[in-house]
Amino acid sequence: MLSAVLAIGNFLNQGTRKGDAGGFKLDSLAALTSTRAADKSTTVLDVLVSTVQKKGGAKLTAFADDLSLVRVGQ
Repeated sequence: MLSAVLAIGNFLNQGTRKGDAGGFKLDSLAALTSTRAADKSTTVLDVLVSTVQKKGGAKLTAFADDLSLVRVGQ
């Protein structure tokens, strides 16, 4: 999933100094919901989910099941 985020970020930043990144900071994940397409409604997160569903299938989208093992705030 994170490699897909990196690929999308590199595509969006192509031609800039940030366009060939080898990684990213986790706090930049927040930009997935605030960066929008030209239609002003589609976010990068929307594109990411759509792409993963088409190319990765259920195996990649099932990662959310693993999150039930993560404790928050303790």
